[in-house]
Amino acid sequence: MNPTRIHWLCAPALLVALFLFAPRCAVALQIELPGSTSQLVIDSGLESYDGLVLDAAGNLYTRVYGPGFLQVTPAATATPWSGTNAYNLVFAPDGTGYATGAWPCNCIEKFSPDGLSSILQADTLTWTDLAILPDGSLYGVVWIGTGQGIYRIDRTTGQPTVIFAGGPGPGGSGQFGGLAAGPDGQLYVNASLDGSLAGRRLFRLDGSTLTPMITPADGAEVIAPGPAGRFLAISGVPGSLYIAAELWLYDPVSGVSNKVAITTPYFHEWDVAFRGTAFDANREIVYVTENHRIWALHLDLSTPARSESWGAVKALYRE
Repeated sequence: MNPTRIHWLCAPALLVALFLFAPRCAVALQIELPGSTSQLVIDSGLESYDGLVLDAAGNLYTRVYGPGFLQVTPAATATPWSGTNAYNLVFAPDGTGYATGAWPCNCIEKFSPDGLSSILQADTLTWTDLAILPDGSLYGVVWIGTGQGIYRIDRTTGQPTVIFAGGPGPGGSGQFGGLAAGPDGQLYVNASLDGSLAGRRLFRLDGSTLTPMITPADGAEVIAPGPAGRFLAISGVPGSLYIAAELWLYDPVSGVSNKVAITTPYFHEWDVAFRGTAFDANREIVYVTENHRIWALHLDLSTPARSESWGAVKALYRE
């Protein structure tokens, strides 16, 4: 696709003025999955971000700078939900939330549906990502260092039981990334065999064995359940003023991958990147965070072959 076909929401004649006087110009995503479209859910209020998760009612939650979590309703109403300094929030089927506490609290925190938190498990381990399977079992990962491995965590007592000790690479080397429940009800693990992007793999946890499934393009760092039995994955290396992140669909059975979207250049914003993604199966919407924005993506999966096209950029998301 010719890059000159990028459609900005500001007139081309104003580009020089934009550069000189630094006003803000709306930004578009480049959609690469044929027939798919994007809609802007929220374009403010996210001073920072990390992760994205849905509850059973279809409300979105994302971390903000402050610290804390922001709740965004299906009608795009954003309100503070919790001021706890934690990351990587997940929800159990009964509405209880869990997140990894940030330093100096090496802990796992538990949340009531209204955002009140308590410490479920405190220790000296470096907990990073969590996942809850359809049967309600809670898993956590210590990504590197002392106690590195994958654990099942008792949701009542907080007691962790090691399932896989050490790292994913030869001799226990490497490091772990994100966790996600698969369409088969099993735990899938994003990890790097040697700490590099090229060494990243998507594994399935079979008992206490990690079975390699996919070598993700461009080193996927975040995974989440997606549509049609596939995974959503965020890849790319933040730090570029230009294309800094990609959103992919991966089929864990066939290994087929489709690039969904990429970030586009944006004046006066560095690290234009995706950081979190989530899929609402009831509404068939994929959500993705991009800097201080949340986008809703409506994907057309009828054409499995990858091609490039430009998605329509619409007004604020509405019901």
